[in-house]
Amino acid sequence: MIRRFGFTLLAVTLLASACGGTSDGDNAETTEAAPTEASESSSTAQDAAAVDGDGDSNDGAEEEPITDTVASGGTPMSASSPIGEFFDGGFDEALAEYTTRVEETIVLCMAQQGFEFAVSANGRANEVEQRQNELTRREWTAEYGFGISTSFDSIAQDQASEPNAEIFFSMSPSEREIWAQTLSGGDLGDATGGDFTSRPLEDQGCIGEALIQTGGQEAIEGLETFGSAYEEGEAAIYDTREMVEALDAWSRCMSEAGFVEFSELDDPEEDIAQRLEVVTAPMSAALDGLSDEEGQALIAGESLDLEDLPGLDVQALRDLQDEERALALVDLDCYEAEVQATFEPLRDDFENGLITDYANELDALRTIGS
Repeated sequence: MIRRFGFTLLAVTLLASACGGTSDGDNAETTEAAPTEASESSSTAQDAAAVDGDGDSNDGAEEEPITDTVASGGTPMSASSPIGEFFDGGFDEALAEYTTRVEETIVLCMAQQGFEFAVSANGRANEVEQRQNELTRREWTAEYGFGISTSFDSIAQDQASEPNAEIFFSMSPSEREIWAQTLSGGDLGDATGGDFTSRPLEDQGCIGEALIQTGGQEAIEGLETFGSAYEEGEAAIYDTREMVEALDAWSRCMSEAGFVEFSELDDPEEDIAQRLEVVTAPMSAALDGLSDEEGQALIAGESLDLEDLPGLDVQALRDLQDEERALALVDLDCYEAEVQATFEPLRDDFENGLITDYANELDALRTIGS
């Protein structure tokens, strides 16, 4: 959720962008590996459903007007917690430079084994992450909601313009499997879904080799250690008596606003994610039946018209995006009224302690590849 996005966004950004795939977690980035005809946009739907606080605007839908609160002295969403503030300013640029170095090394590794791989510009300038630097929490929520269904457009565009898709479609089915094995050390599903990231870098094919050669191994291992400590500490905060009482008050607030079905803090986002899956399920089924030629035609060009996605009810998607924004604002109102004053001081003390205890690991992340 937006009040807990800081570390999760950082973790997934690093593992997804640098490792070239989508990691499981509260947030997700698009895959750098070439999509299949079925995964090109079915994975788009899955990624969009997994996004938590990392969405994008959608064309054609009405948006709330955005003020210049940050410019006039407000706190940007990206720096709204100690961990977020620690990485605010320069980390995105450093990660983009590092990701390019990783992909250039992957190109060489793949070429040495007789395969083509293309450096991708996708994810280098994620609009939503940039907007977190520009907008306050409320401004961002008014525009992106939770960032779930509202991220669908940008993810679809990114995957449609992925340069490795053309390479992928030019190969036979048997060649694709070998290509995927060479790239990620796993099967086709691993390469396009990012599942390889759970294995040691040495077992992640050219991706793992590139991360090791470019000096990313220490940072990623430090991230895993830091991540485990963060999850344990955060869980302990939510188990405290004062937080249990605050969350009960949040649930009553949501019920009074007309959302009696939500009892857990993550319920609103899970509801939107499940509804997005319903909207995109016909599309996923239709994409499964596309031929290679039809898949190539779908992703040809520099942009993608959502109306061209088979089986996608664009109006239903737009309606869900509007409902997501409205729900997210109610959720934020209840969070600020009932949870914020209790949770954020506990979170800030906890995160400041982690910054001290894991100074070396965090510095390795902030200076990754340098």
